[in-house]
Amino acid sequence: MNTEKIEKPSKLRKPLIVSTVLITIIICIFSGAYSRTDLGEAAGSYEKNKKAAEDQGLIFNSEQAAKLYAVPAEENAAELITSILQTPRKYHWDKETVKEADIKPHWAEFEAAVAKIEEASRRKYLIFPRNLDNPITILYPQYADLKYWVKLLMYEAIWARARNDSKSAERYLLAAAYIASVTDDEGILIANLVRVAESAIIEKELREILESKGTDPAWRDVVANTIHRLDKPYNVKRSIQLEHWFATFATDLMVKNPKEISAMNGQSSTPITMRIAPYIPRFGKANQSRVHWAYAKMASGLPADPYDFTATRAALQGMDINASSQSLSYTALSIAAPVFTQFSEALAKEVANRNVLSQAIELYKSGVDPAKGLPLPGHYRNDIDMKPMRLKKVKGVWTVYSIGPDKTDDGGADMVKQKGDWAVHIRK
Repeated sequence: MNTEKIEKPSKLRKPLIVSTVLITIIICIFSGAYSRTDLGEAAGSYEKNKKAAEDQGLIFNSEQAAKLYAVPAEENAAELITSILQTPRKYHWDKETVKEADIKPHWAEFEAAVAKIEEASRRKYLIFPRNLDNPITILYPQYADLKYWVKLLMYEAIWARARNDSKSAERYLLAAAYIASVTDDEGILIANLVRVAESAIIEKELREILESKGTDPAWRDVVANTIHRLDKPYNVKRSIQLEHWFATFATDLMVKNPKEISAMNGQSSTPITMRIAPYIPRFGKANQSRVHWAYAKMASGLPADPYDFTATRAALQGMDINASSQSLSYTALSIAAPVFTQFSEALAKEVANRNVLSQAIELYKSGVDPAKGLPLPGHYRNDIDMKPMRLKKVKGVWTVYSIGPDKTDDGGADMVKQKGDWAVHIRK
């Protein structure tokens, strides 16, 4: 009879067996879940999508950005503008409300600064010197100061209008319009959004001039000359080129340091997808692939005519549609996309307001009959909803208008607390 003892499993082997089984189950579950994601497909298209981005001239690195920003020194107004950029802050003219009495004690310096802006306006570009090693550092602080200058110059234009001094008003309006027209020279989207805001400030005063002094040819010339300076196409292609660089950099950072990306976006906590991103195979490459694809598609959708705002807007809004997927490979795009929709909406409104002013100037001209319709053709007829600008009689007065922020046609009613339309009444 065999009396050999049968050993019982040790206490250590039991948890080891259980752990191995659990790990095997988890791996199987994860493998099954991973196989159902689009990461493999997206990562597999990386080279093709990268090539598409390259073909569209999109920026991938600081060397390419430096070439994009290279302009002849004698044509760059940055040195002139930098010398007076901080003047509004220096004298607290950056406040929400500024009075003439705030400026008078420093009038000589103010006038000298305006003369610098006028000198700068004779140069072609406004490109500030940048450290391009890190694209995040190109969220330029100068834009706030440029906007302060536009607001300050508008106060001077308003005070000149109150004195019926069209010559002084035109000087300040043209200086402000120059700043607005070059704010987006550096191309990033925040620069475009600041330009939109600056232009809206100026256009509000131009509308007031037409409403109060539209029958005076001298004041109409002030408006026409200012619009002419504002009427410069937005360089949307350059924005897409540079924003692609930001997006690829941010996607790489999202994998290496997701908390930093959350902090940059003002998030108090990091979303779960971004927290686990560093541990998901091919997550980074798949997201970079989608970034290349979406930005290349957006750039290719831009029209040849920079004044074709309908097609431009469609290309920009397509970004949000492309990023609407909930799949893991679209994580980076879902962060970047909303700003393009924001810009497209802001751009449409700014252009529509400017078109109202342009049409109003033409309607005031001798021999132009409003009953025959809008006098200016083409893109000058675009409203915010991409329908033709509205022109009708309101209380017996011909009125050209764009629909207001509520995106409702209120029949040319003046805007009150964001309700109503952006209208100019032609009193001739």
